Amino acid sequence: MRHPLLYTGTGTPTSTTKLPGKLRVVTDYLGRKMVFYQSYPLYTWAKHAPAPND
Repeated sequence: MRHPLLYTGTGTPTSTTKLPGKLRVVTDYLGRKMVFYQSYPLYTWAKHAPAPND
């Protein structure tokens, strides 16, 4: 399994559900905009084929 960081291209992140905390965007050293919630980075999930020893 992979869990890459959630990056945003432009704009402000939003949620369809009311959140008790705040979403914000932080720019990393490469200039990519990462989404954070309550000071924690958000991750996506990508399924991949397991390796032989997984």
